[in-house]
Amino acid sequence: MPDRFKPRADISAKIISERLRSPGIPQRSEISQIMHDIDKDLETYNQQISSLESQLAFLRSQQERLRSRKTVLSSLLSPIHYLPNEILLRIFIFLTRDTNDLATVLPSALSIASVCSRWRELAISFAGVWSSFEITFGYPEEPTPPLARRLDIFLERSRDQPLDLNIVNPDTEHPLLPRLVRHSNRWRHLTL
Repeated sequence: MPDRFKPRADISAKIISERLRSPGIPQRSEISQIMHDIDKDLETYNQQISSLESQLAFLRSQQERLRSRKTVLSSLLSPIHYLPNEILLRIFIFLTRDTNDLATVLPSALSIASVCSRWRELAISFAGVWSSFEITFGYPEEPTPPLARRLDIFLERSRDQPLDLNIVNPDTEHPLLPRLVRHSNRWRHLTL
């Protein structure tokens, strides 16, 4: 915090009142000097105000940062963080059985793996989370790179697990069909 400022100009109400009631003529140079000192004092006050505003802005940003960190830290007290891995895996499997639609931007298994590092590690380590999915085929000329990438992720992460597939709008000409056929020995349930 800046040192306490001591004004240059002595302009108390009493002094101003005395000068206004004084019978003598005020010295022009004396008044000019007082006015000059007042301008300098105003400039100093503005600088100190600006400095204090900067400090206040800094303190507010630090306060907000600390609040944000406290919120994140308090989330660690949530009961979900204390569930054993076995129970989390059962929840993951329940969630992914019917909602792994590869046509969506973020199928359930990918959503689960995006929550936190623990969930990601757990989901990726358990092939059953990735072994049940739905794939919707459009027309062969439809752009397929995102769908192909998601399909590859599911086929890779499901390892050798039996697959439960739901193929919507099956198309024998679709460029992704050969990828699925290569894993036909793993098909446990197939719905067309």
